[in-house]
Amino acid sequence: MIILRRNYHRISDTLKLLYFVFLRRIVCAIALLLTLCVCLLNCASGALFPGLFRVDIEQGNIVEEKNFNQLQIDMTKTQVQYLLGTPIINDRFHPNRWDYIYLNHLANGGVIHHKLTLLFSDDRLIKIDRVTEDPAQ
Repeated sequence: MIILRRNYHRISDTLKLLYFVFLRRIVCAIALLLTLCVCLLNCASGALFPGLFRVDIEQGNIVEEKNFNQLQIDMTKTQVQYLLGTPIINDRFHPNRWDYIYLNHLANGGVIHHKLTLLFSDDRLIKIDRVTEDPAQ
């Protein structure tokens, strides 16, 4: 009888140990699942993590205001290229059209589009078209 009680206690201790291991795994799995859900919801909603520093990213041809103000109708392609630099889009199908595109990806998630289109005829500037799209405004 005494031997049975000892074995019973050993089995009982083993079951308790297995139960706590199982319980710990369940709690860890639930915590991991909740953390994953919070991260996915945070990313899907576009919210930023607190304390995360983001910088503005500028891409394309940066056309400064002072250079744009110096543009004049009847300038040659060489003069325009010296003033503004090489266009980002130089289309082979439209060799008389130069596009200067500039994107500013803001830290808050917004994007500002700047587009400057120059049209030439006989190697002379005939039209200047400037568009700025700011979705925040």
